[in-house]
Amino acid sequence: MSCCLKGGFAVITGQKVLAYIIRKTEERIELLVHEHRDFPEAGIQVPAGTVEENESLEEALLREISEESGLEGLTLVAKLGDYHYAVKERNELHHRHFYLLKAEKPVSATFVHRIKSHDSDNGLVFLYRWIPLENVKLAGEQDYFVNRINRSCEGRLLNSPEQYT
Repeated sequence: MSCCLKGGFAVITGQKVLAYIIRKTEERIELLVHEHRDFPEAGIQVPAGTVEENESLEEALLREISEESGLEGLTLVAKLGDYHYAVKERNELHHRHFYLLKAEKPVSATFVHRIKSHDSDNGLVFLYRWIPLENVKLAGEQDYFVNRINRSCEGRLLNSPEQYT
């Protein structure tokens, strides 16, 4: 999709997918987040990216998670919602799709991942960590649907907490 102006407003320039990857400890639910090692001004974010041509939303989601974190074998719990996000400085409008996932295998408390992709993100280094769900504040309105995580988790969240610590 491309950017065009219509009446001074941007039209949708692309589909984006965002991943809320969670784990449950004995005390709380935590969200996996990252910061850019070389661009700390980008703020705290979740794995996210652009849906490519001829790619489903779910395919894009799993590809972006793999590229940006190296994680695979995640279980899709729910689609939490979607909305349009205006990137005013670039006159773009993104259609964002938010998904809730859980890891089936243990994930380290902190880890570093270098992106391997075919686009401009290649080589970026992300610093990952888990944060308590109640303390989530993400850059660029990426926390738009965080408040829906608890409702989506009721009765179907995670197995025993010890496998996620």
